[in-house]
Amino acid sequence: MKSTLYIRRCLLMFFAAACLFSQAEGAVYKVKPGGTGDGSSWEKALGEQEFASTLAEAGPGNEFWVVAGTYRPLVVSQDVAPSKEQSFLVNGGISLYGGFAGDETARDQRKWEENTTILSGLMDTDDGYVNSYHVLLVSGDVGGSPVVDGFTITGGRADGDDEQSRGGGIYISGSSPRITNCTFTLNSAVNGGALYAGESTPLIRDSKFSYNEATLGGGIFAERSTLSLVDTLFSYNQAQAGGGIFLQGDLENGGASRAQSPASTIEKCTFSSNMAIETGGAMVNWEYSPEITDSTFMSNRASIDGGALFNHKSSPSIQKSTFAENRANNGGAVANWDSSPIIVNCTFSENRAAEHGGALLNDASSPIVVNATFRANRASIGGALFNVAGSPVIANSILWGNGTEVRMEGGTTTITYSIVEGGFSGEGNIDQDPRLGSLANNGGDTHTCAIDEESPAIDAGLAVGTRIAGVIVPALDQRGISRPRGSGVDMGAFEYYDPDDPTPPHGGGGSGGCRTAAGSAGLLTLLLPLLLLRRKRG
Repeated sequence: MKSTLYIRRCLLMFFAAACLFSQAEGAVYKVKPGGTGDGSSWEKALGEQEFASTLAEAGPGNEFWVVAGTYRPLVVSQDVAPSKEQSFLVNGGISLYGGFAGDETARDQRKWEENTTILSGLMDTDDGYVNSYHVLLVSGDVGGSPVVDGFTITGGRADGDDEQSRGGGIYISGSSPRITNCTFTLNSAVNGGALYAGESTPLIRDSKFSYNEATLGGGIFAERSTLSLVDTLFSYNQAQAGGGIFLQGDLENGGASRAQSPASTIEKCTFSSNMAIETGGAMVNWEYSPEITDSTFMSNRASIDGGALFNHKSSPSIQKSTFAENRANNGGAVANWDSSPIIVNCTFSENRAAEHGGALLNDASSPIVVNATFRANRASIGGALFNVAGSPVIANSILWGNGTEVRMEGGTTTITYSIVEGGFSGEGNIDQDPRLGSLANNGGDTHTCAIDEESPAIDAGLAVGTRIAGVIVPALDQRGISRPRGSGVDMGAFEYYDPDDPTPPHGGGGSGGCRTAAGSAGLLTLLLPLLLLRRKRG
């Protein structure tokens, strides 16, 4: 027997296809609390229940402008029984915009930061509260990519079976939604507390995922999907694995590598204070290989492996990113199992592992590390790196102040043209104080550890364009400063910049790449009943 969710998804796609052929152009529906009209104007705005029902039947090209307030997919009354299966249904080609005051004549007049607009799965009944399995359900792209912009999405609880166990905030299947200026908070699920994507290509930018929970992927769980994340914050999410994100490849066809399918991209994102009970405090890549650039992983935790990042049979590309103050039993920042990540222009500072690999744990793994800086990481064994089998390759890097820098149990570790405290056999290696500064805003999108004008790392690295196990020495440092600035490339992620040089650094000020959404006081006021209910039930 087909599930109710499957039937609803088919109906949703049917409505979208029918409307595609029946409407030359879409309408703009106005929505506000207490509305009683047909949505044709602010004076005749749709109310809460009319919004949900009109949205479910709307075709491509239609827009919904929604005034600040809280909206539920089902208004429970004596005549309407509560149902966890109720969701806001978003067809292909539909655009949802929150953050209106109710007097705008053009979309760009809205102020979504000030006018907090909440889509909530928490429905009040005489017998208590009922949470929707999914606050939003998005399926199909007939008529174009759906748009969800300017909302807080909260109160979803996907605690059912099959599809109803995924995506408490939003469930995406076979679709390419564009999600912008949204906050996902206080959602839960078995997989994907805030968002689930299956066989989809969502674009998420300028958004926040905070205080969501799941077994896998507290913020996001994506499988067989291509995910694009830009300027997005993940904070205080929790899961058994993948506190912030869990990315899973196509396991039936041998996973998803960059050679097999377009890679997911994570750009200018911040992962802060996320928690995994087992692995991957911020993120798990399970037979999946995203491209991570200009991102910050800070103060994430995992009880077992990978305080920030856990890779299993994956080969992610990690560039121009910073890992700081993450914690785990093994692999304080990153744990690699049967994986071969490429790490270029990255900084690892003050990460901790109770046992092995303060910054990196490599178990049967062969990462390639170029122009990286490892400073003040700690572990019982291998303050910077601990390698079990595998063949890691490190070049043009700095490993200093980590206690025990590199430790191995089997395999071969190759380090060249690097500064290693205590020394390490390899061409061009140096055992001299690199004169590293603390992690700080030195320009660019992420924080770095600067070297001063007397550092032996200056001009001591391999030249730009040199191939190291197939990885090319980059022409820019972590901040975007061109290399070399002197007679040669500097070791580490930071290219020394002479303040008397008239060419300024590139980049935007080391903010970690995540916008801070405004309107938090208003949001807290609106969500306070949810917080109190959560505490009472906990």
